[in-house]
Amino acid sequence: MDYFSILTNAGLNKLIKATANNAQIVLTQMGVSDSTQPITQDLTELPSIKHKFSINTITQSESDANVLICEGVISADVGGFYIRRVGIYTDDGILFAVGVVPESYKPLLSEGSSKDITIKFYLQVDNAANITLKVDNNIVLATRSHVADEIKKLDKKFLPVDGTAVDSEKLGNIEASKYALKSDISDGLKIGSYLLWSSESTTPAGFLVCDGRSLNKIEYPELFNVIGYTYGGSEESFNIPNFSDGKFFRSVGGNANALGVVQEDELKSHSHNSYTIKGNHSSLGGNWYGFVSNNMTTPTTEVGGVETRPYNMSVVVLIKAKNVKEPNSGQIDNSIYATEAKAGITKLKNSITGNATDTAVTEKAVKSFLGESFDSSKSSNGYTKLPNGLILQWGITDPQNGFIAKPTMFPIAFTSECFGVWVTLEHSQASATTETVVRGHSTTGFLLTASVGVVTSARWLAIGY
Repeated sequence: MDYFSILTNAGLNKLIKATANNAQIVLTQMGVSDSTQPITQDLTELPSIKHKFSINTITQSESDANVLICEGVISADVGGFYIRRVGIYTDDGILFAVGVVPESYKPLLSEGSSKDITIKFYLQVDNAANITLKVDNNIVLATRSHVADEIKKLDKKFLPVDGTAVDSEKLGNIEASKYALKSDISDGLKIGSYLLWSSESTTPAGFLVCDGRSLNKIEYPELFNVIGYTYGGSEESFNIPNFSDGKFFRSVGGNANALGVVQEDELKSHSHNSYTIKGNHSSLGGNWYGFVSNNMTTPTTEVGGVETRPYNMSVVVLIKAKNVKEPNSGQIDNSIYATEAKAGITKLKNSITGNATDTAVTEKAVKSFLGESFDSSKSSNGYTKLPNGLILQWGITDPQNGFIAKPTMFPIAFTSECFGVWVTLEHSQASATTETVVRGHSTTGFLLTASVGVVTSARWLAIGY
């Protein structure tokens, strides 16, 4: 006899609905039967059922991700029947699948023998992710082999004090304690700290250039908890400090403004006086004598540059925005970052700003990039902006008869140039003949005329950048 398992029609329908609705199917129980009848997909109940019991575990087959292994235990105090058929039940009592298994007798202790029996049911489905297990811990039994397997798994997670890692060959046969875990690696700076950086081409992970940009509170909750709206923003957005205009640091207190408030250039109030001597004088013995008749203030000649500043050198001001663990090469291995040819660690970014080859971007970054690159207005008079800078615009206008120029404005102005405007006329008479002229176009619009009065409207297309 062939041994196999199939989904019932009720189970198949439940799986189809779960897949379509992205819902879960909860399997809870197994049933066994001594029936010898053929099994079919039409079954709604296991024929001649002898016992129902809880499913202990559901695991995926290592060789096929769409094969689930359901395991349950019939305890020693249950028996006195043969097992030839097995069924799987959902949490609402539906017979989800049935199978034929090799015949086995489950004895009772009163018959002179007793044993636990573990039933393994192999179930193939198209989408294993929709199957889950609901466990009642008061009923589920654990076999000795299951407990032993779990202990082995735990043993693998721990090392003796003087032991080496299981994958010590990858670590150069060096004790695992000599290496840092990714979770242990930190740059030591708290979120919100400033960092003076030496390069404009690279920025360390977890830091942002202080350019006054707006951030989302949900994406940067820890930084928001530190600076709040001190540097601007409201509701779901907040700003980081802006040092991109070359301002200096100054601590709070004294004559400084409040934290986050810019203080403009200023010299301390003061004055300068110069004196001009006027009056009589005389010469006596080769010496000159005189007296001051009045004082007069005279402006000095302007000197200096465009600002008052100390001796200085520029740096890039960064702010710590996130705790991103960026290990040194000696802490993990000699090739930290992933490449096209080697697996490894890769940086994640929430924006697309350059041509980096060692950085991956999130769905948010792609969505934001496409949204910005393909800015558009989908209406009868609309436009779309392409990533390469080209702008397509279209619309409907009513031309004036008799070659009277009618101005038509574009929905948005072209930034640099309009390459041309193309027009198609709509007539109220099937045999009408007309002449249209685009008399001129600019980055903001064009002039259109028509020669006869049967034109009802004109549809136009403009291309530029």
